[in-house]
Amino acid sequence: KLNDILKGWRDSELTIWSGRSGAGKSTILNQVILHLGGMNIKSCMASLEMPPKRYLRWAVIQHLKAVHPHPSQVDRALDYFDNLIYIINTHEQIEPGLLLEIFEYAARRYDVKHFIIDSLMRIKLPGKKDVEEQKEFVSSLLSFASKFTVHVHLVAHPRKGYADSDKPGKSDVKGSGDITNLADNILIMWRVDEEEKEAAMKKKLSVSDQILFVKKNREFGLEGGIKMYFDKDTKNFSDGS
Repeated sequence: KLNDILKGWRDSELTIWSGRSGAGKSTILNQVILHLGGMNIKSCMASLEMPPKRYLRWAVIQHLKAVHPHPSQVDRALDYFDNLIYIINTHEQIEPGLLLEIFEYAARRYDVKHFIIDSLMRIKLPGKKDVEEQKEFVSSLLSFASKFTVHVHLVAHPRKGYADSDKPGKSDVKGSGDITNLADNILIMWRVDEEEKEAAMKKKLSVSDQILFVKKNREFGLEGGIKMYFDKDTKNFSDGS
């Protein structure tokens, strides 16, 4: 259903992913990476909030759809990831220049087509002119995407004061407004709270765990919300189709 709205991932574009902590934005983004791998499309992950070892554990469970996979299954999954998913071996803050240097190497050397930064708050900006520096960094991501005809995914947390029950919008993405202005696509994951679930059940409506909002789609202009259902054991989302 996301594909129905976005019409696929396009080269030379930047997608912003946002949502409250625990809403599932990193989880569904990783599911996208695994799906791309299934089409032999390579990705490079800068998982700056999670150590590579933990990230791989998460990815193996998602890929195998197994809570406690056998060691032989794990080996097969890691063999499958080889040459499809490249992980930057750090979860510390990173300088923008170094990150783009690594990305450029991955694009040239391994023909990687999707680049993921999780998240913006782990990019080491000097902080003297925060708004301007964020704008420059996001602009540099767009230049990179255009130069190497690739797609960049950037996770950006919501602004302070954004409550769990608030329906998200473009202006709720933390940081400079230029971030959302420069982006080609904006996707926001929203967790449905228990109160809303109860209200929906009383009306005998379909109750989802999360809703993935498409708040910007520069190419086609289509927006919308997609009901998502989460399997906690396998860490997989489904849109119910």
